[in-house]
Amino acid sequence: MPTENHWLMVYNKYMEKKSIIKKNPAHHTLKRIKPEFVYHVHIPKKFQRYLWEHTRTTPCEKIILRVLTYGNFDEVKEIYHFFPEETYKIISKYPGIKRGVKYWIRYWHNGNH
Repeated sequence: MPTENHWLMVYNKYMEKKSIIKKNPAHHTLKRIKPEFVYHVHIPKKFQRYLWEHTRTTPCEKIILRVLTYGNFDEVKEIYHFFPEETYKIISKYPGIKRGVKYWIRYWHNGNH
């Protein structure tokens, strides 16, 4: 049977963990990903639906990220052929890009197309 001293130690460890969580909440550790490719490019008509806030031009990184996030296979392939190096760098930078999209970008980048 655990002694009173044992329960006191368990309680102290619990309170230590609780205070650590309060001091370092997860939302304080998130950092904004700064765009690397900020130069503006013309928006092809095909991709205009992904960039509702822009009319003619948009930052390169924004169009690539939106197509990788919302586009279908053919659109992803097309954006890769427009901006191969930028697309390859972007897939490793943003964790929200799906695994299958990353696979195809790496496949095309390694010359297997």
